[in-house]
This record gives sequence, C-alpha cells and structure tokens, in this order.
Amino acid sequence: MASLVRRLCGAPFILPVVVVLLALGFTGCSSDDANDSAQSTLTTGGGGRATEVVVEIGEAVELGDVTIHVTALYQTLVPLLPSFPISAGPRSGVVEGQVFCQALVRVDNRGSEAVRVDPMDFTLIAGSAGHSIDPSRSGPVARSLLPGASLDFVLTFRGPETDELELRYSPKWFNGTVVFRGILSPAGVVGSS
Repeated sequence: MASLVRRLCGAPFILPVVVVLLALGFTGCSSDDANDSAQSTLTTGGGGRATEVVVEIGEAVELGDVTIHVTALYQTLVPLLPSFPISAGPRSGVVEGQVFCQALVRVDNRGSEAVRVDPMDFTLIAGSAGHSIDPSRSGPVARSLLPGASLDFVLTFRGPETDELELRYSPKWFNGTVVFRGILSPAGVVGSS
C-alpha cells in the first residue's frame, strides 16, 4: 500500500490534483450556522432597504418561491375557530364597539428549501391602530413549511368596526412587509359583514 501511495504521489500531475481536491473538500465542509439554516432568505429592494408590497384581498402575492394568498378578510361577531388554535386558553368575547376580524390565509412553498411561517408575523390595521392576533382563536402554530407544501391559517383579531381593513405580513425571511388591503367575506360564511 505504501509503495502505491509513493508511486501515485510521485507522478508529477497527480500530486497537485490531490492537493486541490483536499483543499476543496475542507472548504466545502464548513459548519457555519448561517449555512445550516433551513429557511429561504428572500431579500428585495435596492441597497438592503425594506420593501412594501401592496395587494388587494383575494390576490395572491409571490415572494420568491413562496406564495401568500389572503382569500378573505372580514368582520364578524361570531368568528370561525381553527382546528388547532395557537393556545387553548379561555376565549373571551369582544367589548362594546369591537368586532372580530378574521383573515383566511394560504401559504404555498414552491421552493427547494423549508420556509418558516408564523401567524404572529401578521398584524391587522383597523382604524388607525395595529392589532395582534387572538391566539385562542387563531391557528395553527408556527411551522416550517417543507418544499412543495402549503398551509392554511385562520387569523382572528379584535378591533373597531370599520370600513377599512389592512392585513400586514412581515416574515423574518423577507426584507419588508406585504400589505393586503380591502374587505372580502368568504362565500358561505354566516355572520360576516
């Protein structure tokens, strides 16, 4: 075996090839945390500036390999409940002057990397204020969306009754915010305005 190695390493063209292959192998085996991420990173906007994408409710928006489609955003006194809410805590009603606002959202991952989707990245703008989701009436919990998979969310907010609603989505993997504007009730839902 040792004589074989001496013969191969003694050949003038093999030694440089072995050295180059070893160097490439060591640099390709990096264990950098940034390379270990299972999330797609999509950035837009020149010079690292955040981007704001504005679409109407009912329209799908594509951010790289991810499609976000808000199929409904509406106000109701009796909200739909998700099969798997974020928290199983007690559910309370709305106070006088408030209504429930619900958004039905579908996220599709057409890419080759997993993408983290978190319902807490959504905010409702009703009136002039921002409103966080009601975790006992929203779901499912944050997930890593595998390549080729999709996920449907029911997002419930409490806010004032208004004719203007805006749903904002600011995921960590996107350098900016997607703004969905308008009101659109889902077909067949009783109690929506």
